Amino acid sequence: MEFMVNGEVMNVKAGSSVDIPPNTLHTFANRSENTCKWINIHSPKGFRDFFEQLGVPENEENAVEKSVAPEIINKVMATAADYDMIIKI
Repeated sequence: MEFMVNGEVMNVKAGSSVDIPPNTLHTFANRSENTCKWINIHSPKGFRDFFEQLGVPENEENAVEKSVAPEIINKVMATAADYDMIIKI
């Protein structure tokens, strides 16, 4: 899994972890052709609601495309603060 944390890109292998402090610019992606399973432990409590409200189930047809559709991105931008997220463009 590839992570970008404050501009630093790192490839994280199975069994490794990444600590992302609050207010840290970050993103992540699976850049391989292989399935990647990972665990996200997130604080503060309640961030799960973000995924329940705005996430697209992985088994849904065209899930990746739907997850970055303009209407989803616009909803994320409009409600980010509700989930203690700061998005900088």
